Amino acid sequence: MDSGENRKGNSKEPGKPDLSKALSIIPPAASLKESGGKQREKRVKISYDQDVGENAVKVSKKLADELGISNKIEIVVAGKKKFVMKAIIDETIDEMNKVYVNPDIMKDEGVSDNSIATIRPSTSSGA
Repeated sequence: MDSGENRKGNSKEPGKPDLSKALSIIPPAASLKESGGKQREKRVKISYDQDVGENAVKVSKKLADELGISNKIEIVVAGKKKFVMKAIIDETIDEMNKVYVNPDIMKDEGVSDNSIATIRPSTSSGA
């Protein structure tokens, strides 16, 4: 056998499947993202803001539109701490990767300023 055939995976040995045929049916990642539709969640930084109410989160209008957030938001920090809060959509915020919360509640729960969290629209009715 020629060594060039082995490197390309075109060997004709019995019992070995042709991997290139299997890989040809898997769509590229770009095509999956296009058909996915609306994004469901996003990782953002949590910043402290004394002006935000006790059980509320201030988000930018762009971020709220992107995720479909209307009235309640779910925040998950490190996969362990989960909060459902009222969403305050603020058109003056330019940053898409930052949300603002009341520092008193977050400090009590052990979440520090500039922590990374996952946010998504809340589907639960409780807060």
